[in-house]
Amino acid sequence: MYKVFMKLIRRVILIIALFCFSLLGNNDIENNLQLNRVGLWVVRYSMINKKEIDQFIDCAKDNGITDLFVQIRGRGDAFYNSDLVKKNKNISPHSFDPLKYACNVAHNNNLKIHAWFNTYILLSNSKIENYSDHLFKLFPNWTETNYNGQSDFELVYSKNTPKHYEGAYLSPIHPDVNRYLFLLIKEIITKYDIDGIHFDYVRFQGKNWGFNKKGMEIFTKKTGLKSEDFAVNGKYYRNDSLRNAFFEKYSEYRIQSINELIKRVSNYNKQNNNEIEISAAVKPNPILAKNNYYQNWLSWIKNDWVDFVVPMNYTQKNQTFNNILSEIKNSLDKDEYNKVLIGIGIWKQSPKNASYKINLVKEQNLTGVVLFSYNTLKNKVNYYKEMVKNVGKN
Repeated sequence: MYKVFMKLIRRVILIIALFCFSLLGNNDIENNLQLNRVGLWVVRYSMINKKEIDQFIDCAKDNGITDLFVQIRGRGDAFYNSDLVKKNKNISPHSFDPLKYACNVAHNNNLKIHAWFNTYILLSNSKIENYSDHLFKLFPNWTETNYNGQSDFELVYSKNTPKHYEGAYLSPIHPDVNRYLFLLIKEIITKYDIDGIHFDYVRFQGKNWGFNKKGMEIFTKKTGLKSEDFAVNGKYYRNDSLRNAFFEKYSEYRIQSINELIKRVSNYNKQNNNEIEISAAVKPNPILAKNNYYQNWLSWIKNDWVDFVVPMNYTQKNQTFNNILSEIKNSLDKDEYNKVLIGIGIWKQSPKNASYKINLVKEQNLTGVVLFSYNTLKNKVNYYKEMVKNVGKN
């Protein structure tokens, strides 16, 4: 009887030891990073079928990832089953719901899923989607217009696009655009068991953009100011004080148009007691983000409209990277540091260089990082482990 009892005790001890060892193994890489959160952006082409999704889930498990940012809206299409948006044609089988499947598998593996939502961008180049009911074609008056009066609907078909042209955008100042986008986000929040909604391209293309005709008419009704009076050869063009005052007001108008969407989603989330985090991928320098792209993400944090932001600090230069970290921290109160995860562009640098940047994030006592993107880990299977080897060795 005693031998049977001791044998049973040894078996229990062995089971406990194996369990503890398995926990240690699963969390070893995460503990080495010594960060509360380690995120990974997953581009939409890894959301087309079960096999691809299973692969990035396994990658996340193996590498200590805590949060997956899966792209479910690319260029005006859907990588989920929507009543409002046409599903991407590459999903196979076409009845497959990538977001639903990703949520189920991720949650079974204690991973968080954030629905990565490309907000205002519609097309990234001159290739027009094959189907005729793309939003770009249905509502061309919703698209952006630059300072010279050129609309994105015209520029996409043009061979002479402006320098650094990113593609066709929806205009945040057109009143129907934010209403439409809110309906899309509401559908995702209500239909799917997501852990977060993650905005991307939630900005203007640059300082020379934001002159959608309908949006400008609304601005004129509100202020009595006409943009043509301050354009080249306009009656106030050479009056610096009046022109500067106009653009200051117009800049604030553009900022508020984006704030309106973020605030509305936030209010909806709170009113319905949704346990969903709201986040955004943002331009890394908060001053330039506000002044050049009308993306005032500091106000989103301070007004509690977002749970966190991810500044896309993709530079390869370590000193520049650290300068931006300092700029971010200097703009925040200490209790707001946990509302920032730092985006690192691993596709354009070595594992050692990426680890150096992770060390800088840790030294600044910030919460975590988000890596762009899964494609690098997929194509370079040892990248993450090589990166981890150098964490803590600066």
